[in-house]
Amino acid sequence: MFKRKARILFYSQSQPHWAHAAVRAMEEINSPDCEARGCDIESALAKLAPWADTVIFINDKANATAATSKIWSVSTRAQLQTRVEGIIGGLKMLRRMDGVNDD
Repeated sequence: MFKRKARILFYSQSQPHWAHAAVRAMEEINSPDCEARGCDIESALAKLAPWADTVIFINDKANATAATSKIWSVSTRAQLQTRVEGIIGGLKMLRRMDGVNDD
C-alpha cells in the first residue's frame, strides 16, 4: 500500500462537470487514503498527470500522458458515486491487508 495518500486525477474535457463532480464525491467521503484533483483542459492534464498515481478519464479517451489510467463511462450521478465508492472501498481493503484498522 502507499506510504502516502493515493493521488487520483479525474479528467473530462468533453463533459467537465463529471471531473469536478468526481472530486466533490471523493471529498464528501473524506477518505484518509486518497486525495483527488480534477481537470478539464489538455494542458492542465499534462501538468497534473505526473502528480497522479492514476488518471481516470470520464467519458473521454485515455491520453498517453498517464502511466496508469482508467476510462469510465458514466451518465448519472449515481453511477459516478458508485465508482468513487469502489475506489475508496478498494483502498480500505488494502489498508486492512496492511494491518491498519478503521476503528
